[in-house]
Amino acid sequence: MKNLKQNDVLSFLIHNAVVEVNHHHCFQIIVSTKDAFYCTINEEELGLKGIIINQAVPHNCRVLNTSVIVYYIDSDGFKGKQLKTLLDGKPYLKIEKLLSENDLENLNFISSQMPSLQVFNIISDNLLDKMLPSKKEADKELDKRIVKTIDFIDKNIQKSLNLEVISNEIHLSPERIRHLFTTEIGMPFSQYLLWKKIKHVMADVLKGDKTMVEASNFYGFTDQAHFSKHFKRMFGVAAKSILKPNPYIQFLSSEIYI
Repeated sequence: MKNLKQNDVLSFLIHNAVVEVNHHHCFQIIVSTKDAFYCTINEEELGLKGIIINQAVPHNCRVLNTSVIVYYIDSDGFKGKQLKTLLDGKPYLKIEKLLSENDLENLNFISSQMPSLQVFNIISDNLLDKMLPSKKEADKELDKRIVKTIDFIDKNIQKSLNLEVISNEIHLSPERIRHLFTTEIGMPFSQYLLWKKIKHVMADVLKGDKTMVEASNFYGFTDQAHFSKHFKRMFGVAAKSILKPNPYIQFLSSEIYI
């Protein structure tokens, strides 16, 4: 995977798993490598080959007798802007509108050859490029005040941050910052900060720099239970399912950067 500061993408290969109701403020894409999987959105169960799910849309998924590539994409990066334009306010979009039948058949064939995770990582990058054609609407730059705010958060992510702290640094009122996050990023400030902290915990644990306990404490979670609660709410699975070796949920990268 490329640098997350450039890509803002997390991707996983998931085999035969049930993901409980999860609620996150990034965009999510799920693509089956073979047979259909099932996703429930707004009490409607959908049999799918692939789906793009909008921000803050609660859903759960059942991946049975197949495997899926799952992407989590930040809303403040270029790909997030492309997805926002693509979805145009809709809760989800079926993948068949973006990938050809040939694309899906090729994915099925490749997965049947049991390739390595490195190969799946290349496949996932190529699929994402096909799903997200360049759009002029996505070229709009973020408000410079939000860019400055995000830069400050990135440089001080391990500290205790809130709107008042940010306000004093950026010289904007807390209410103005809150409004800008909603309009520019598409999520509340508190949820953005939580998502960034969780990603940093993931980065440190997956790189082997810290244990889960050490990383969650370092980035300001009260304890591991506090971190695990927020993690499961966002991902629909326990933190240890992703952050510890697991044959059913595999991180599609040799490295992770923040």
